[in-house]
Amino acid sequence: MKRLIVAAALAALAVPAFAVETGKPFEQTELDRALPQINVPAPAQSSVDSASLPYEQAEVDRMLPTFDTGRADSAVASGSQSPWANDQTFIAPPA
Repeated sequence: MKRLIVAAALAALAVPAFAVETGKPFEQTELDRALPQINVPAPAQSSVDSASLPYEQAEVDRMLPTFDTGRADSAVASGSQSPWANDQTFIAPPA
């Protein structure tokens, strides 16, 4: 009887040693972080009529004419002084 108990105890200890590892334990956070497997084909590319596109201010700005701003720079370069150039109480804004 003692031999049977010893044999059963040794068998019970030996079974976990021969068990096959199935991998790491389940982690819910890894399941939450996994990307979904979506097998939906991408939509086909098609050209769109530009009249049906939404309003874009940038498109309007590109069509506006550009004006010569050199005239304002030439007035300052010609030697005209600012009306506040000699005013002692005037505090200029930071540049």
